[in-house]
Amino acid sequence: MSQDENTLILGIGGVGMHLAQRLVHEGYPVTVIESDAELLGKAAESLDARLICGNAMQLSSWREAHAQDMELIIATTNEDSTNMLSALIADRFGIERKIVRARSID
Repeated sequence: MSQDENTLILGIGGVGMHLAQRLVHEGYPVTVIESDAELLGKAAESLDARLICGNAMQLSSWREAHAQDMELIIATTNEDSTNMLSALIADRFGIERKIVRARSID
């Protein structure tokens, strides 16, 4: 992964925040989509990333995030189904590299 690769993170809870902080610290450009305004507010205090208040399942949020310019998506929401479906949405925007958090073994 080169440092000019744009990364889109879905969900800024514990896992998403940790990954975003790490990537930003290493110099990668990060964009986050999160529906919880309170979590976004906390993230804004300590994270130098583009933060979008939106729904990961709405194409308008992806367009606002300029998903077509992303090289990597990391889906870390609390919903396995949202994370899995986000990989399909990422295909629609031409994002080839995907990391999806799935907690359920089903």
